[in-house]
Amino acid sequence: MMLALSRCASYCVFDDRTFILDLGTGRYYCVVGPANEAFLRVVAAERWLLGDEALLEGFVRIGVLVSATKPIRSSPAVITAACSSALDERGESGRWIPSAFLNQMTARASLKLFRLGKIVERIERRRPIVSHHNPAGSEELERSVARACQVVRRLTAAKDQCLTSSIAMLNVLASQRTFPNLVFGIKAAPFEAHCWVQSGTRVLNDTLENIGLYTPIRVV
Repeated sequence: MMLALSRCASYCVFDDRTFILDLGTGRYYCVVGPANEAFLRVVAAERWLLGDEALLEGFVRIGVLVSATKPIRSSPAVITAACSSALDERGESGRWIPSAFLNQMTARASLKLFRLGKIVERIERRRPIVSHHNPAGSEELERSVARACQVVRRLTAAKDQCLTSSIAMLNVLASQRTFPNLVFGIKAAPFEAHCWVQSGTRVLNDTLENIGLYTPIRVV
């Protein structure tokens, strides 16, 4: 039997622990001990040890690992470190506030109606079609939309709804053929999950200080 990481799953490693994000269920898992070592052998496409098959049954049962025809190496999530934040820049937001508000409400409803995996799949699917488009003035657009989304977050009491706000921002920018990344990150102790939007080395809807506390676990 050969196994590989599911398309819905991603991971990052902290010392002797591995954290897994399963978009199919919207859950995070922390793996330690022999099960962690067996999991890391699978994602590194290394030869299994005696007893690994039994240790890996749980991962298969929850859908994190799936059957494969050959070993497939899967690396942890990586993104270029951000060195600036759009929230530190001046920009006009008024024009984009109605669109940001509408997309905030739409994103909130979508997260109630659909699994996170479906929403992320849609984001991934639309990107390759027009990823070669990089409109002139995209940095100014990102700055203005970032400001508008920040205003809407305050007006809608969405301070702690980082996922809703990030999806809303992605949708506004996608309507203008601009496609930054959605980044999921975690803190290990105590465990905490977060997400933000990043374009190259610039984070759009958060501060450098805050995202620096998190390790990326998935980049969309």
